[in-house]
Amino acid sequence: MTKPRRRHLVAYLKTGPTANHPGAWRHPASPLHDIFEPERYEHLARVLEAGSFDTDTSGLPDIHGGNFDAYLRLGGQISYFDPLAILPLMARVTRVTRHLGLGATLSTTFSTPYYLARTLASLDMLTKGRAAWNVVTSATDLEARNFGLDGIPPKHLRYDRGDEVLEACCALWES
Repeated sequence: MTKPRRRHLVAYLKTGPTANHPGAWRHPASPLHDIFEPERYEHLARVLEAGSFDTDTSGLPDIHGGNFDAYLRLGGQISYFDPLAILPLMARVTRVTRHLGLGATLSTTFSTPYYLARTLASLDMLTKGRAAWNVVTSATDLEARNFGLDGIPPKHLRYDRGDEVLEACCALWES
């Protein structure tokens, strides 16, 4: 007899007033009064846990047209907080659960292996093994400028570095 497959539900959490629908913040049922309150993210964790979700937080996307006009006019996709500041809040209220996985989108292009390995291992220990890493190499000039570069490195260099960073992180975790 074949074992039934389970579905995994992932909530893509933006820590800002907007997400994939730029006008969502305008909806009367969209609460924004508590966007800077830790309790907001604790509440989201409880709701996601009750629904057996996993969650992921992400970074800032590139800007359209080289300026912020579209963001100001339409709302854009805005993340205010670093996911590694939000996930421990969510973990705190779901410590005794087994369903809610806590993932962060973190770039191998702009983070060092030691920092990534240490931070993710810490989160994994604090969540009793429920931490996840959405590994990305980044893709936008805005991200590069946030880290003091003029632009994003070529794709082949980002992928080479990504491989090296993953190898180093695995070696650090196994040491």
